Amino acid sequence: MHPLIAALPDDHLLRVLVREHNVIRRWLGELESAVVSLEGEPEANRPKRLRRVLDAVERLTRMDPHYTREELVVYPACVDASFDEVAKALEGEHVEMRQKLAELRAAAEAVAASPASDVDQVLCAMRSYRFVCDNHMYKEDRVVFPLLADTIRDDSFWKRLLAKAMDCGPLLDQDDV
Repeated sequence: MHPLIAALPDDHLLRVLVREHNVIRRWLGELESAVVSLEGEPEANRPKRLRRVLDAVERLTRMDPHYTREELVVYPACVDASFDEVAKALEGEHVEMRQKLAELRAAAEAVAASPASDVDQVLCAMRSYRFVCDNHMYKEDRVVFPLLADTIRDDSFWKRLLAKAMDCGPLLDQDDV
C-alpha cells in the first residue's frame, strides 16, 4: 500500500477502495486458476471446470457497486482537483473492463456449449481482462489515490464522499474469496 494511503484512517474512502481492490485481485486469481485448469483437461472433465470459470466470471460482475463508487464519487473528486483527463481515462478503462469481462463470459459459454472446442480463446480473454484490471488498479492504488489524498486534505470532504460512496451499493466482501 502506498504510504500516503497507509497513513489515512482505516475508514477513509480511499482505504476502503484499496481494500476492495484487494478483494478484486483475489477474485482475479480465482478466475485465473479456474481458466488455467482447463488447459490439457480431457473433454469429459471440462463441464465441471467451466462451471468454476463461469462462477468466477459471475463473481466479477458483482464489481458494479465498486465501479459506481469510483465513477460517481472518486472521479468527480479528480475533476474537482483539476485532474479531468485522469478521471476521463479511468472511466474509459471501466468501460474496457466491462467489455473484456463480457468477451470472457462469451468465450467460456462458447466452450461450455461445445466442450470439444479450443480453450485458448478463454485463456486469451482471461489474460486480456486481467491485464486491464491489474493495470487499472495499480494506477489507482499507486498514483491516483495518493495524489488525491495529498491534494485534498479536508477530512470533512472525504467523510461526505464516503457517505455518498456507501449509497452506491454494498462493499465487496473482504471475506468473500
